Amino acid sequence: MGFLSKISATEVTMSYLAKIKFLQQNSMIVAGPERINPMKVRYNDIDENQKLYAEQSKSKGEVIFPIAPGIKLYLKGNKLTAFDDNDKLILYTMTFETHKIFGYDFAVQSFVWASPKLEAYKIGNESVPTYVFFNILMRTTGGVAIATDAFHTPDGERFWLRRVNQALRLKQFVYLIDTTKGQKVKVKDYIDFQHKIKEMKIWDEKGQGADDRRVVISSKLLW
Repeated sequence: MGFLSKISATEVTMSYLAKIKFLQQNSMIVAGPERINPMKVRYNDIDENQKLYAEQSKSKGEVIFPIAPGIKLYLKGNKLTAFDDNDKLILYTMTFETHKIFGYDFAVQSFVWASPKLEAYKIGNESVPTYVFFNILMRTTGGVAIATDAFHTPDGERFWLRRVNQALRLKQFVYLIDTTKGQKVKVKDYIDFQHKIKEMKIWDEKGQGADDRRVVISSKLLW
């Protein structure tokens, strides 16, 4: 069951359906792993976060999921945002774009951030970021693939490690790719994944090669 079936018709606009159609025509979600200093993310600072809420809440976009009273997930252009209208905060934000890699058009996560406060809320039995990961991003692209976003904090990297482990348990496919070498390596299991991300330097300590080395999770056999 896709996430659209859980949203009332009044909450889904034609512009949102047009966005879904666009994503369905793209086969993957992917980007490179680049480390960032989490202390430099404006959303982490309460005062800065409230300033961003004041700016962005003036034009939120379309509601795509009501998380809790006063807290809803919105889509505007290439950005998903969870606004907390109770405390005037942003609890979650993700942006994406489109790249062409190995002959495919890829929808690219270019930034993902979630507040610790978001951990108190679930969609079904899943955290909001996990639900978005497997039920929105995956299914709006035809269930083909999703891969590492472009900017990683240490927490973001750990999130990906957990999702890879979860995907392998669900019998999905995990790949490591290096576009400079034309490498497309299929991972056998989580132990194999841990070895290969070191061998291929997927998460470079200096953030080098972020556009070249990627992790891909797919519900289908790609290569």
